[in-house]
Amino acid sequence: MGWQFVDDDDDDDQDPGQQAKPADLPAPARKHLKKVETELSAAKKALEEFQQKARTATVQDTVKAQGYDPKVASFIPTTADSPEAVSKWLEENGTMFAKATSESVSESTTAAAVDALPPELMAELAKLTAVTAEGVSPSKMQSMKALIEGAETKEQLDKILSMASKARL
Repeated sequence: MGWQFVDDDDDDDQDPGQQAKPADLPAPARKHLKKVETELSAAKKALEEFQQKARTATVQDTVKAQGYDPKVASFIPTTADSPEAVSKWLEENGTMFAKATSESVSESTTAAAVDALPPELMAELAKLTAVTAEGVSPSKMQSMKALIEGAETKEQLDKILSMASKARL
């Protein structure tokens, strides 16, 4: 019998999970690998920034919806990244923070409230508005109204109106 040679080329092959070292690759492949690695790191960084912004927005929106000042969001731990987790954290720790109060009333609410007023109160509101906006006192306004209503001729009305335009009410 002769020599039986075992043809074993397995030592020269790479394992499927083993990557080639950049030094083992030809120059164009190394160049491409470096470009791909740079793009990958930039994409990872952009993804992290996006995730951070999305978490911040989610936390602030949830905090605001719960009635707290949005500044409270800076105290919420980074592990609370979903609205449910933020709500749970606020339930447990919300007593440390005061709820935000609405200092101003929206215009739509004010307009709806004014429309619901009876005519007598609307007249008083108009007088009050005239005083604050134009500096006209209600008594002078009433006396001017009485003079205008008491005018019997066009000449009298013109005289009253010209006098009123010159006078400081």
